[in-house]
Order: sequence, then structure tokens, then C-alpha cells
Amino acid sequence: MEENEFPLSEEISKEILEDVKKSSVKKCVKITPCRSENLSIFQSKFGGVPYWEKDAPYPTDADGNKMVLLAQIRLDEIANFDAVEDLPKSGLLQFFISTNDLFGLDFENPTSQSGHRVIFHENLDEKITKDDVISLKIPTTNDEDFSDYFPFKGEFSLEFSQSESFINDTDFGFFEKVCEVVERIGVKIPEEKYLSEYDILDEDTLEDFFDGSENSRIGGWAFFTQDDVHYREDCRDYEVLLFQMDSTESQEILWGDCGIANFFITKSDLKKRDFSKVLYNWDSY
Repeated sequence: MEENEFPLSEEISKEILEDVKKSSVKKCVKITPCRSENLSIFQSKFGGVPYWEKDAPYPTDADGNKMVLLAQIRLDEIANFDAVEDLPKSGLLQFFISTNDLFGLDFENPTSQSGHRVIFHENLDEKITKDDVISLKIPTTNDEDFSDYFPFKGEFSLEFSQSESFINDTDFGFFEKVCEVVERIGVKIPEEKYLSEYDILDEDTLEDFFDGSENSRIGGWAFFTQDDVHYREDCRDYEVLLFQMDSTESQEILWGDCGIANFFITKSDLKKRDFSKVLYNWDSY
């Protein structure tokens, strides 16, 4: 096929994108939050009072301020879902972030843990009470004077369901995937020109290529409101989407201007249950 035949026809573009979809599909666990009150420190939830052992050092950010619980997941509740290989089948996985202006985001070093922390509790002490944790004087999203600028106030119970996703055009690997399929069907892409997927594929067909990756989830493909962050391409081993929290339609959860937050981990660290180098990012429109 000659160079001047780009962009490809709608029919060929659909064929290519269907191949991209089938060859990139991943299973995941979709998370549906529901506004709730007085949730237990032992259950899966967004926000609220976290489970925490009294004698354990509580997560603090680079300025020494105590972080707030973003989410905690009871892993036994998703153990029967086929989502993330090597994710523990039991225990509690917690995500903490700073309450600073950037919600703990470190642009220069997103794995620094200076404004975020992921904690795994293999075993839970059921003797610990909510009052025990509150006595630590930690900030929570339930506080009456909690920041109006944080992505949400209050707390949400969580429902989990099996789902799947495929690579989307916000992922840094999407263009490479398209090129793989294009060349496999015998279409030569000129190397001397800079092209994007919009130069190669029919624009309307590409814009219809949508998989719902912008919901809250564990596993699967991540979604970005802008483009995949540059350091993910530089650190390609951060390929496991450990957790993603999306803004909700009701805007009870709102990352900036309807944005989204992602936490990534390497396969080797997950297998070792080492959550000390998790990559954290959020962006918005």
C-alpha cells in the first residue's frame, strides 16, 4: 500500500482496532463506590478511618504531615476474581496520600513515596477499634474541617465485579500496538515521517475505540485524562495497574477537573509483596 493512501479506510481501520482489542485484552476488577457512613476500619472503602496498629509508625509525607487514607481493599473480597497475577489473596492493601496542593504527587520522582504510601497488612488485629485509630489524631476524610479541595469528603463502601479492558489511546504503548497490527496485515508505515495513530487510522473510527478504562479498578489497563505520563515510558517495568480511582459522574469524587489517579507496581515487586516503590500519578482535563 502506498504512503499516500493514509489514513486508512474506515473498514480497514475497524479491522485493525478489533485486532488491537483482542490482542491486548486484560481482566480486571471494577470498583463501584457507594456513599456510606460509619464504615468499619476492617472493610474495603474509599476514605474514612483506616485500619492501623497503634504501635506502628503512621505514614507521613516529606514535610512530616500525616497522610490521609485514600482507599483500602480487603484482598479476600477480590480473591475469586481473575485480575492481577501475584496479588495476595488475603490481607488489607491501603493507599495513603498527602493533603498538600498536589495530593502528594511528586512530578520529579513519582516513586519517591514522599507524598504517597501503599501499605500491605498481611494479618489484621481484630482487637483494634476505630477509637484506637482515632486516638492517633490522624486526618481523615470524615473530619468536619477536612479540605474542600481533596478529591472527596466522607467515605464510600465498595462493590467489586469482574471486568476486562483493552489498551486505549492514552497509553504510551497504544501507537506501537497499532503499528504491530498494521504491519502484520501487510501495510508498510513510512519510517521517514513522524506519524501518529490519527495519521494512520480513520479518525472517526479511532474516536469510537473506547473500553471504559476510566473507571475505578484493580488491574487491567490504566486511563489518563491527558496522555500516559512520560516516566511510565521511561520505566516500562511499571506495567501492573495496582489501583485506579476515577472521578464519579455525580462529582462526589473529583480529581481536579474530572481527573483520575493511578498506582503502578512492577511485576517483580508485586511478587515479592514489596510495595515500597509504587508509582503514583493523577491528572485531569
